[in-house]
Amino acid sequence: MSRIGDQQPAGVGGWLLLFCVILLVWEPVSLALLASSYLGQAMFRDAAFFLILAARLIIVAIGVAAALAFFNHRPFAAALAKAAVLLSAGMAAFLLLTPYFPSNLAPDLKMPVLAATLAWYAAWFVYLARSKRVRAHAENAG
Repeated sequence: MSRIGDQQPAGVGGWLLLFCVILLVWEPVSLALLASSYLGQAMFRDAAFFLILAARLIIVAIGVAAALAFFNHRPFAAALAKAAVLLSAGMAAFLLLTPYFPSNLAPDLKMPVLAATLAWYAAWFVYLARSKRVRAHAENAG
């Protein structure tokens, strides 16, 4: 006999839905706004700027692919999402610790912002690794 609390959560809902909305909406929109804000200065930028922008675009695309994989019940969705989170965390650290991309952040705020950003990505990674909903999704995908 199954109890109500024993049921696995099904589908994309709860925190997983929030995570997917962040990947599908927030990340692309924030990258588009960032890129458009530097469009007028593009001719004054070096190759590193454009390489970083291209890398960020690829990372956002991986995140979008992960969210779509969750919605389409693909078995690789969680692995793709974890990769997107790790790549995003790595890019955030790179951007905050190097001078290659313009930033309006005061130098004394870089470490606290980096700590908060890495905590954000670590929390999502732990969620993806431990969530019953994500685990159930992987078991039922196919």
